[in-house]
Amino acid sequence: MLSKVLMGVTAASFIAIFFMWRANAALNEEVGAARVSIEQAELTNTTNLVTITNLTTQINQCVEQQAIDEAANQETLVALRVQIADLEAREPLVRIIREEIFRDPSCEVLGNLDLGAACPALVDSLRERSHGLDPGGDTGSEGAGADTDAG
Repeated sequence: MLSKVLMGVTAASFIAIFFMWRANAALNEEVGAARVSIEQAELTNTTNLVTITNLTTQINQCVEQQAIDEAANQETLVALRVQIADLEAREPLVRIIREEIFRDPSCEVLGNLDLGAACPALVDSLRERSHGLDPGGDTGSEGAGADTDAG
């Protein structure tokens, strides 16, 4: 009877060992999968840290460039304000010059013009027409100062 009990205990032990061995194999597979997951997580973490570092560097460069751009914009704005102030200060003078350019000249100014120097072709044309109108050929322009040969 002892042998039957020993056989039963041995069989039960083998069955228990078999189930423990299968459970151990399943647990080893889970441990292996967990190790692979941990390695993948470490790799992803390292990649993320590199990406975060790169993004931080880019953000810092953008902030620095924005500060440089802001300073340049401020300098340009100051220069433009100076130019605007200069132009506004010169506006009355420009208005006066523009009015002088487009105003009608007086008879005195027109009389003092040397048409022979300004437009010799016009003076020659007027002389020819005046010769055609005056049968004696006396134009009377020599005494008026409009002759270009007198000077």
